[in-house]
Amino acid sequence: MNHILKNNSHYCMKKSNFSFILALLFLLIGINTAKSNVKISLNSSASIPTDTIKGDYNGDGKVDLMFSNCTPCVDENTDDCFCKLLFAGKIPSKRVDFCLGSVSYFNLGDLNEDGNDEVGFINNWHSNWTSYTVITLKNNEWVNLIDPITIFLPELLERNLIPIQKDPKHKGHVIVNSCKWEDDVIIVTESVKVN
Repeated sequence: MNHILKNNSHYCMKKSNFSFILALLFLLIGINTAKSNVKISLNSSASIPTDTIKGDYNGDGKVDLMFSNCTPCVDENTDDCFCKLLFAGKIPSKRVDFCLGSVSYFNLGDLNEDGNDEVGFINNWHSNWTSYTVITLKNNEWVNLIDPITIFLPELLERNLIPIQKDPKHKGHVIVNSCKWEDDVIIVTESVKVN
């Protein structure tokens, strides 16, 4: 189902506003990262980064911690501008390219009902047009749950929409809100089968 926007104005956002918008997106998503039947297995002397998100990313029933580490971006025209999503324990890291010093990442819960929480992330770059990528851990490797979702962040926020959620009507599917340009921003909402 397509929704054509009424507003023809083009959005421009300062970098500081972009971080605020990403934080707001996280609040709108309302991700539940706490599970009552999961046990935390951390050394009490461990240092936990402030941007840590809890989840069960490998499906072992224990709380895993996800956080990021970004390289300083000196020259945006090289491969030096990247972040890594890091996980406590034996879960492999995930490199996220095209990041200007940060990446916004989320625990999306178990979208494909395989016992693992999926991870969504947005690489913070120059544009409000960006990709929302959803990954899942399979055989100890990160793979895309679906193709990356093209989004225009201000429009999704204005309409109180999130990029992805479980489809309650179709098992093995997710509802995706993506954006495209046809003389204006158009939001496309569809049910997509997960990989």
